[in-house]
Amino acid sequence: MIELPEALVIARQMDKELAGKRIVHGDRGNSPHKFAFSSGTSEEYAAIFKGKTVGRSTSHGMATCTEVGSDHTLVLGGGGERILLHPQGAKLPKKYQLLLQFEDGMSLTVTVSGWGNTLLLPQETAGQHRHVREDRIVPLSDAFTWDYFRGLFRDAGESIKSIKYFVISEPGIHGIGNGCLQDIHWAHGIFGYFPTYALGNLYAAQFWRQILSDIPDLLERFTRGEFGQLLVWLRERIHSQGSKYTAADLCQRVTGQLIPQQERRVVCQRDSQRHSLLFPAREAVGAEVGPLGQTDHLQ
Repeated sequence: MIELPEALVIARQMDKELAGKRIVHGDRGNSPHKFAFSSGTSEEYAAIFKGKTVGRSTSHGMATCTEVGSDHTLVLGGGGERILLHPQGAKLPKKYQLLLQFEDGMSLTVTVSGWGNTLLLPQETAGQHRHVREDRIVPLSDAFTWDYFRGLFRDAGESIKSIKYFVISEPGIHGIGNGCLQDIHWAHGIFGYFPTYALGNLYAAQFWRQILSDIPDLLERFTRGEFGQLLVWLRERIHSQGSKYTAADLCQRVTGQLIPQQERRVVCQRDSQRHSLLFPAREAVGAEVGPLGQTDHLQ
């Protein structure tokens, strides 16, 4: 997902690598789909892009905004875009939803997985587009002060359905979405869905250790393209059990032990040390909007 952090970095990279390049051809790619949000036909894109020089690239919220000539702006970001710059003669991706070819032989492709923007908008109105909204204050702006943040809570009042809804929907913090929130939930003790991946990784490592013990030549089988024995093991030990057992009980039954306490301690200490530096004001936020324990039900 391209959200505020990614958009900022990508815009800097595009500004460095693309500014001054002359476009000889551009279009909506060879595989358009309805979730690759565009603002015109491939022919219209080609007519606008042809002969234009790329200007500055900046970011606002989840959007990267690149000047195309003096009259248009290319807006990317906000979704699952893969933006690649290819040297002359390089093989392009099999499918892509935007293509720019430059005078120096280099090419830029944008492949949209899931959803995302490939908008080509008039410069005078691009900042007003709902996926850009230059009027919204972003967290990296000097205007995003502690008083401004507290004011969002005061203005929302009793309408706050959950912390997540408050941050990404109404009133919303511009540029912040599900991707950023995955780590925030974990750091603040508001246990969301995605942090369970960390626990899943520990169980997976435990199962993998047992698999290699039960099938010593498994990796050699993999080199021959033989995965059937692994599937048999998984079906017998894991899949066929359904939801009969908790994850911990299943791990105990399959491997003979729970996740070693030392491994759990390493993960917890790592996350605790990392997030205590990133979020030193947790107690202050809790005091302002209510004890964290009273907001757990909101998730």
